[in-house]
This record gives sequence, structure tokens and C-alpha cells, in this order.
Amino acid sequence: MENNIRTLTVCPSVRDHSKITLTGAWLEEWGYTVGDRIAVTKTDSGDILIKRVPLSAEECLMEKKKKLEMQLQSTMMELDFSKTA
Repeated sequence: MENNIRTLTVCPSVRDHSKITLTGAWLEEWGYTVGDRIAVTKTDSGDILIKRVPLSAEECLMEKKKKLEMQLQSTMMELDFSKTA
């Protein structure tokens, strides 16, 4: 990694609360993927610390179940569509 520092800006959200948005390919380069759960904490010195939170075994099973249900629904829709085509 060439640059481990990212400069972000705190912006207003829709409800005028402060908001920080993390986006970019660098997140994936640093090992973060879509769906990762994170914990955000404020350190004693006022810094923000972001840590990946592992899913429990039950949550992993629920995620797998959800993905399989979505695949099944998609396949059923494709099969139903092919009957009418």
C-alpha cells in the first residue's frame, strides 16, 4: 500500500446531522468488501477507530439462507418468464 492515509470531509446529511462516507477501490485494497460489518468507536484521544466485526455462526447461516432464497426466487422468476416467452 502506497498511501495509508485518506482525507475525508464531514458533511451534512439529509437531516442536518454530521456524516462521513467511505467509498473507493482503496476499501477493497485494504480488505473490506460489500456486506462487511464494522464497529466504529471514538478513542480517548478523539480519533475514530473502525474495526471489522465478524459474524456469529448463526448470522453466517442466516446470510447464507438469505442468499439461497434470493437465488431460488431469481431462478423461479426466470423459469416462469421462459414459460411465457
